[in-house]
Amino acid sequence: MPTSVARLLGFLLALSACQSAPGPSAAPAPAAVQQAPVALAPPPAPAPRTYSASVATFRGDQLDECIDYVIVSAPGKEAEARDLASSFGTNLKGDEKPIRIAKPCAEQFPDRTVLATCSIVDRPGTAGTVTLRDRYYSVATVSDSDAYMKDCLTMRGDWQPNTNRWAVQHERVRGQMKQMQKIAQDLEAESR
Repeated sequence: MPTSVARLLGFLLALSACQSAPGPSAAPAPAAVQQAPVALAPPPAPAPRTYSASVATFRGDQLDECIDYVIVSAPGKEAEARDLASSFGTNLKGDEKPIRIAKPCAEQFPDRTVLATCSIVDRPGTAGTVTLRDRYYSVATVSDSDAYMKDCLTMRGDWQPNTNRWAVQHERVRGQMKQMQKIAQDLEAESR
């Protein structure tokens, strides 16, 4: 075994000597080439982070509106964008306190007819780019008043009413039926 290790070592030494020693047919070694220092590019900016929140408001026991809020952080503003998303809904105006929901509005209320929407898309802000989509479900909010439409347009939003008259009429009748049920329950409770 020591002789095979010695032979292998001798072979490797001879091989390295052959590679480094110029022979008669070897080309002359090239002159050292001076290269200009290469400037390294700065590392790429971190990818923007997306934060979202959804809140629903009720008028009494009726779903009134639901808002999806998405902010894509500006470079270096991730913490500010996260804080904005986490505080979303705490400063909304109105009589009812908004309820933070775990899913986007369309997933949370798939069986409800959206009577109108207000969309504000890719609005630049200090912490990033904001997209807001407000869905209105209450006939009283959409058909009986233009206040929400006015607010949307004042914010330079895109107001889109549901043009399906049957869907709007269905929601109106559903709301009336709920009111009649409540009156019937109240009358029944009084008669006891």
